[in-house]
Amino acid sequence: MHQLVLASESPRRKQLLLEAGYFFETFLVKVSEHLEKNLSVDAQIHDIAGKKAEAAFAAYKPLKQQDYLLLSADTMVCLEGQNLGKPQTKVQACQFLRQLSGRAHQVKTAICLIEGRCQGAIFSRGKTLFSLATTTVNFRNLSDSEIENYVSSGAAMDKAGGYGIQDKGANFVSSIDGPYDNVVGLPRDLLATLLGENNLQVEKSIISVAQQIQAHDLRQCGAQIVAVSKLHSSEKVRDLYQKGQHIFAENYVQEAILKIENLKDLAHIRWHFIGHLQKNKVKSVVGLFDIIHSVDSVLLAEMIDRIAQQKGLKQKILIQVNLGNEASKSGFSAENLTSEVVKLKDLKNICVVGWMAMPPPFSIPEQARPFFCQLRNLRDQFLPLLPEATALSMGTSSDYIIAVEEGATLVRLGTIIFGERPRKQP
Repeated sequence: MHQLVLASESPRRKQLLLEAGYFFETFLVKVSEHLEKNLSVDAQIHDIAGKKAEAAFAAYKPLKQQDYLLLSADTMVCLEGQNLGKPQTKVQACQFLRQLSGRAHQVKTAICLIEGRCQGAIFSRGKTLFSLATTTVNFRNLSDSEIENYVSSGAAMDKAGGYGIQDKGANFVSSIDGPYDNVVGLPRDLLATLLGENNLQVEKSIISVAQQIQAHDLRQCGAQIVAVSKLHSSEKVRDLYQKGQHIFAENYVQEAILKIENLKDLAHIRWHFIGHLQKNKVKSVVGLFDIIHSVDSVLLAEMIDRIAQQKGLKQKILIQVNLGNEASKSGFSAENLTSEVVKLKDLKNICVVGWMAMPPPFSIPEQARPFFCQLRNLRDQFLPLLPEATALSMGTSSDYIIAVEEGATLVRLGTIIFGERPRKQP
């Protein structure tokens, strides 16, 4: 297991690593970012990322006898093969944004990893690894007032190309083709691939994810992590349970039944069902799970109610709302909720404890915010009718920070905690 060391002073890169659940320390280095004009843009980015990693390795003083990985990165905004750099003045920032307006440009990030081992007083060097990600970003046409207001806010000055896709600069973007987090400054999927291909193990910690949730819980809702364990082994669940995670979620009934049986000795474990619930599976699910997130119709709720009565229990459920009116997704329509919710209130063997939604897929997490806000407003609207329905199940590994800022109380996290999901066997 390697100790990951981030050789960067960028708060955005630190944030991305924290959100990905990596356990790491930071080591700040400053190097000249002078561009070698005789190099291609890709080579320039590699050159600067490598210089940062080299400087960090030369200066770093390890405190423990173990393996280390020093990580550096460099990001450039390129328009027609030219690097725009970071604006030095507000005038230059406005100039950059006018150049980008209505056009496509590329954001490139190179990452460099240097492996080190501390034995005794010797810090020896291992392999050096490079990789590069490219994302094409399309800007809509920007007005002069939009550009001037953004630059006046100060947001443009420390960012390549004069904008940040993670802030109000996201409003300039019409579409992106490639990794979103590459545009922010650290392509996490590329990092995970580089680690995996070279059999490098880096500790990931659910504690860092929980700390991020707490830091962004602006409404003080006490958001809880629901660890989505579908297709992951019982051993992985047990390991995470022993680290303090007690709420897990499954999508597939048969897999869940086996996993719950294997882990029945864990006294405080709680199971949530989040997958589409087929009517022929209701009998198996009712009573097995603490909460069913995916109740998408009155008919399904009535069936759960009947089975719960037969089993002599009261089943907790969430109302799933199809906020984007997507044909591919189940859920109540927001427009017809009033008449439907009245019917749910009359069912005696279920307890509606909250709401669940999955926004349409977006390449930019910020674009999911209006949907999370809409679900929170629906919850508040129906509280007089359903006073116990306070939970908001929203947010996944790609957008959970936005969901928490909008009041999520349950965030469904899989990849960020367990890593990439194994493929389901046919």
